[in-house]
Amino acid sequence: MKGYQFDAMGVMRTIFDFPYGLGLFLNLNLPVLSALIWMLGTMTRTEPARAGECRSISRAGRDCSR
Repeated sequence: MKGYQFDAMGVMRTIFDFPYGLGLFLNLNLPVLSALIWMLGTMTRTEPARAGECRSISRAGRDCSR
């Protein structure tokens, strides 16, 4: 996968670079997303009114993306 090089957006890349970059992206973002979901789940038990605000914000974002 490192033997074949090609130009991607002005930089010489190999096929190896794309799965490697995706792995880095997922390794950084999935723990952060898990922590945010965990915190929101805890907030629903301790402060349901604030959790409802967060839910309405996410619902508005989902409606805007349609």
